[in-house]
Amino acid sequence: MGLYPLERIQALFDVVVISGEVGLRKPDQAIFALTVDKLGLASPECVFVDDHPGHLKAAREAGMATVLHKDPAQSIPEVEALLSLT
Repeated sequence: MGLYPLERIQALFDVVVISGEVGLRKPDQAIFALTVDKLGLASPECVFVDDHPGHLKAAREAGMATVLHKDPAQSIPEVEALLSLT
């Protein structure tokens, strides 16, 4: 069994990129490029959520909108607003 419950995660997201599986790690720009490519979107159409400010900086440099995750009550409304879901 892997580190992540992939079946549960894959049911929630359009694309799942696990660094250990793809051989890339944040904040390497290549992992953001790979994810955007798999999504079939442009970077400005993507929202990256993380609890590490350095990873957010790299995602912004890759052209993505970012949300600093502190807790779901804060993160969910921010993501919804960025995706125009509210």
